[in-house]
Amino acid sequence: MTPAGSLSGTPGSRGTYTFTVTATDQNQFAGTRTFELAVRGVPGAPTGVVATRGNAQVSVAFVAPTDNGGSAITGYTATCGSQSQSGPDSPLVVIGLTNGTPVTCTVIATNAIGDSVPSAPSASVTPATVPGAPTGVVAARGNAQVSVAFVPPTSNGGSAITGYTATCGSQSQSGPDSPLVVIGLTNGTPVTCTVIATNAIGDSVPSAPSANVTPATVPGAPTGVVATPGNAQVSVAFVPPTSNGGSAITGYTATCGSQSQSGPDSPLVVTGLTNGTPVTCTVIATNAIGNSTPSAPSASVTPATVPGAPTGVVATPGNTQVSVAFVAPTNNGGNAITGYTTTCGSRSQSGAASPLVVTGLTNGTPVTCTVIATNAIGDSAASAPSASVTPATLPGSPGMFGATTGNASASLRFAPPTDTGGLPILDYTAVCMPGGITATAAASPVNVTGLTNGTLYVCRVTARNDVGSGAPSVAASVIPTDQPVADVVVTVTNGTSYVTGGMPTTYTIVVRNTGPSGVADVRLDSTLGPEFTAASWTCTGQNGGVCAANGNGLALIEPIDLPTGASVTFVLTATVAATPETPVSVLVSATLPAPYTDPDLQSNVATDGPDLRGLFRNGFE
Repeated sequence: MTPAGSLSGTPGSRGTYTFTVTATDQNQFAGTRTFELAVRGVPGAPTGVVATRGNAQVSVAFVAPTDNGGSAITGYTATCGSQSQSGPDSPLVVIGLTNGTPVTCTVIATNAIGDSVPSAPSASVTPATVPGAPTGVVAARGNAQVSVAFVPPTSNGGSAITGYTATCGSQSQSGPDSPLVVIGLTNGTPVTCTVIATNAIGDSVPSAPSANVTPATVPGAPTGVVATPGNAQVSVAFVPPTSNGGSAITGYTATCGSQSQSGPDSPLVVTGLTNGTPVTCTVIATNAIGNSTPSAPSASVTPATVPGAPTGVVATPGNTQVSVAFVAPTNNGGNAITGYTTTCGSRSQSGAASPLVVTGLTNGTPVTCTVIATNAIGDSAASAPSASVTPATLPGSPGMFGATTGNASASLRFAPPTDTGGLPILDYTAVCMPGGITATAAASPVNVTGLTNGTLYVCRVTARNDVGSGAPSVAASVIPTDQPVADVVVTVTNGTSYVTGGMPTTYTIVVRNTGPSGVADVRLDSTLGPEFTAASWTCTGQNGGVCAANGNGLALIEPIDLPTGASVTFVLTATVAATPETPVSVLVSATLPAPYTDPDLQSNVATDGPDLRGLFRNGFE
């Protein structure tokens, strides 16, 4: 039979224990055996646990326990919230955590016996990462700056966002929220802008860039403003500003008084102004940002136009001139009238006021007259024309031919004046001295009655038109008598002694009165013989002689008037018959009417010829 037995008990502590067992048999034989027993336990808890947050994780550092429980520690397990991570040593990274959710962490040590109690927990730690990028970045330009608006990121990375930084070109600006104003930029230089968000972990990636934006301000003020007045308007010229503020100038606005006008460039015409009212003008430049300050004002100008037309034009004729009266226009166009110009026909005259006298006109030529007013702007329209007037003066002297005396009378014959003064002659007046005895007639002769026979009179004739009576003619001396005497002399010649048959020949017949009395109705008689086949004649008077201008026929019988010293000349063209070959002659006689006597009747008759007449046959005479 095999002996058996047992030993039992509980060690008071971990460690290695030695014990001896002695066995005695029946024979009292004893044996001793020594045993060594190692008592082991779990490790002590780790210490000094420090949790460091990361992106959805925590890094857990710790100090290994001084007591491994008698058995080598095989590993550690860190637990943060609901997540754990095991590993051989410190630190351990616990992943799968939620950013922004705070956790505390503990660590246990493990040996062959088992797990230690958990360590004291770490301080609370919140897993986190950098924030997401801001979105919706909109950049609004300003003066050398940009205002950057944005939408905060939906994720702060688990850590409160502490600020934002906007970057535009080479300049940045930080701040707690949207918008951020980035300054120090260059007007006119385009930039794009990005924004980053920052939390305790760090900076987000930059946002998507904004649209391109150009910092700018309002333009500088235009310079060199020059205003030029017009009709109820001013034309405003200017020099564009040297600075457009970084944004293209879109237009300009000129302001004169209460009126303005906008446009793309110089000049600008401001309308709606009041003529005669002075204004100064300024100009502003405009870009996408706004309006510049106004320019320095222009010099004062006064809108104006030409004056209105004068009215009430009345022309009064004179000697080669017209005096033109008128009423000044009520509207001077906004500018003082400097003068007037009147035009009558082809002649003009300028002056300061009504009336104006236009000279150099032609007497007898009717004209109408107009007037224009002038100011610094220019000439008005012409007035309505005056009524037609005719410049004129007194007529000239009639040309005295002579006088024919009668019983207590005298007949004065004269030519009209060469100068009528520009108007029709109304009548003629004869004055005989002594006694101032007068008579009037519409034309020559003027018959003056009431004279005394045997008395020497000196008579003159004047012509009258609408202006008045002109200078008298030269004097004619007459002695009225009841037996007037006139010495009439007749001559006739054709200037040749050979007349060609069948051809015309010309005779010049002259009848003159040597006086002392003029005589009317002297009968001239020249009947052509049968050797003539046709005849015609013309007649002109000299020194008051009067005759019919022309006639025809073989009988030349004409009354003529012959004042003292007057004559008439007939040019008679007669055709001679081809046959027979006989001489030809012309006989002319003058017969005075009663009661005239002629002291030399022989001189009252004249003959030309006989003239030889030839006929050509077959080239031979």
